[in-house]
Amino acid sequence: MKDTEYAFCTARLRAKETELLTNDFISRLTEAKTFDEAVKMLEEKLWILSDESYLQAVRRHSEELWTLLSETVPDKKALESLFVLNDYFNIKAAVKCAVTGEDAAAFYIKPTTLDLDGLVSGIKQKSYKNIADSYARCANEAYELAVKTENGQNVDISVDRAALNALLACCKNTDNRIYSEVCSFIVDTSNIKIALRCANAGKSRDFIGASVSGCYKLNREKLVDLSSQGTEELYTYLLSEDYKEGVALYKESPAAFDKWCDDRIIEIIKDSKYIAFGFASVCAYYYAKLTEIKTVRILLTSKLSGADSTVIRERVRNLYV
Repeated sequence: MKDTEYAFCTARLRAKETELLTNDFISRLTEAKTFDEAVKMLEEKLWILSDESYLQAVRRHSEELWTLLSETVPDKKALESLFVLNDYFNIKAAVKCAVTGEDAAAFYIKPTTLDLDGLVSGIKQKSYKNIADSYARCANEAYELAVKTENGQNVDISVDRAALNALLACCKNTDNRIYSEVCSFIVDTSNIKIALRCANAGKSRDFIGASVSGCYKLNREKLVDLSSQGTEELYTYLLSEDYKEGVALYKESPAAFDKWCDDRIIEIIKDSKYIAFGFASVCAYYYAKLTEIKTVRILLTSKLSGADSTVIRERVRNLYV
């Protein structure tokens, strides 16, 4: 699809960008003395409506994001590629609930391309008429693994690796530079976290090999081998790669690494401001809105727990505007 076919889409999303929360507002929100004061500030911005809780507001913003993009983006296949990780997360939730009998609706996240209403029953009956073959294979394998081993961690490993491999494929199959950069960054940094957690826990090479997906800039085999040898060898390797700034932060705190990852994605998508048309504007708005939603959730949850402003400032993400 030609970039010029995104003219209307780009114009609408540029207009919607003006409604995004700003870094200045988040700074003021951080200084709110109480949770209720912070909520009041968000109500004045109409981010939270007067008749809903902050969790309901978070869910509504996620659903509205899907609605906006589905109505606006001309290439639906490209749009669906944005929601790969959400789709696989929902498959994981459905598989686990198919085994435990819990209500999967409480765990699903949006936006998603999946028909969530029939997902659990479809997995139980091995009837995958409404989802792509790749999702069906993943769901079937994960369900059989869950029934056979009765171990939820095995399901996590299987589905999470499939999700990252799918995102890596999206990265390699797109001609959009910004989307490719975001996807490759997410894949590699996710594998870094997996490898470091495995090394810290002393996991076996087989376990690590089953957990780590394909990589973009990193050497997967070296990542797996060094993870099985311990954290020092792994850190030595990672601190020589492109992600060394984030890895250095991980040594201090995994939470600091997560914030660095989110902030880096915002830096990547800011380049879309200089691109007139095409999928870059879609990618930018999507991740900008996701970061806004995550930041509000982190901030309000921190306020609710009684965290002070200094701690909250360390947790909140940089926003797009």
